[in-house]
Amino acid sequence: MKTASAHPALLSTVRVDEINETLRHMYAVATEHLAASADADLAQRLRGYDNNQRLTFGRAQSQHLTAAYVKTEFGPSDLHQLDFNGPDPSFFPASDLRNEFAPLADVVRFCAQEILVDDSHDGDEVLVTAFLHRVLVRPQGEYVGFFHRDLAEREGRIGTVVLYPEVRYARIQGAELVAFTGNESLHTLSDREPDYVFSTSEYHNSALVLPYPHNFAHGVRPGVNPMPTRPSWTSTPREFLEPPSDAFIKEVAIFTLSNVSPVEQ
Repeated sequence: MKTASAHPALLSTVRVDEINETLRHMYAVATEHLAASADADLAQRLRGYDNNQRLTFGRAQSQHLTAAYVKTEFGPSDLHQLDFNGPDPSFFPASDLRNEFAPLADVVRFCAQEILVDDSHDGDEVLVTAFLHRVLVRPQGEYVGFFHRDLAEREGRIGTVVLYPEVRYARIQGAELVAFTGNESLHTLSDREPDYVFSTSEYHNSALVLPYPHNFAHGVRPGVNPMPTRPSWTSTPREFLEPPSDAFIKEVAIFTLSNVSPVEQ
């Protein structure tokens, strides 16, 4: 039986390096495809819940599958486009899901092995959800941060791996990653110091593991990009595809196993 920690952990290993390199290639492929999109279509990929400082490069979800299947047999065809009374505009580039994005299956299997700390949940029916995001903060821009559980319901069952292929940690002050082990309300937890704090340089090219089924509270503290502003700056969703050198960016690849969907529109 696997005996991994049942608490949040930040992984920096050779295997995590390999996974992050795979993800960097996927971001490059997605960027090439999205470059042909109109600004209005790109704007639909902005996430209002993160102050429109986050753009989705791709997201998808499986049907309910057993956790044991996800750990060993999960394949590219198991991921599907979400539907919110219509096809999700933030889907992975559909024409390439089965080739350039085929390595997502290997990434999901890796995450499932890390999320499931023992074999007792192998029979659980879970949804697999995959998100590729990029956060961008302009010079002198403030990042307001967030604090949440991936499932709003405290009793929900979920495990999460967040991979960070790229974090321009020299372009941000603050924005530490935090996590809690307690099951108290978010309001109560926010009044005490977190159990884990990781600087931006620590979580660059690493992986945060929040084991199933605990639905651990976690978040990122506020930060600011200290670079000087440029008067000619024009803000468009397209800057997420080719961020200027003075912008802070954070690539956030999130993979969850959960009993209900964690997706916010």
